[in-house]
Amino acid sequence: MNGVRIFVLLAVSAVSAFAQDSDVAQIKALTKEFSERIVAKDLTVIDKVFDADPKNVYFDINEQMIGLPRMKQVWQAATGNYTLSAFTFDEAPMNVTVTGDHAALTTTWRQTQASRGGASRNVSGRVTILWKKMGTTWKAYHYHASVTPARS
Repeated sequence: MNGVRIFVLLAVSAVSAFAQDSDVAQIKALTKEFSERIVAKDLTVIDKVFDADPKNVYFDINEQMIGLPRMKQVWQAATGNYTLSAFTFDEAPMNVTVTGDHAALTTTWRQTQASRGGASRNVSGRVTILWKKMGTTWKAYHYHASVTPARS
């Protein structure tokens, strides 16, 4: 009887670990897709990745945005005023912690942008993205990006 109980506990633990690994992989894939499609100026990715609840708060490097419509306006301006040739979230030190149907991602990001006049600059910073599982899909409900200040 104890052997069966131990086997069941091990099986449940293995299934739970597999599910968590799958959730982490899905969150990382959505994060990567977001950055790649922003560079491609495909802002429909915002609807795919972010939860549309109007109470959600997003912080970009320049301002606090409440709700998805404002976030879309900010990214439209960013991709309209600049050409983004690169926007990546770093795999290392990316940390994704899943607890039930919620998750937190923290990492650094890098962006290369050129103004309409052609001047290019590199910007980097940190990001925290909070996720919730909605059915079988993960959606971001909080996004906080900040620029890493230059060190003197």
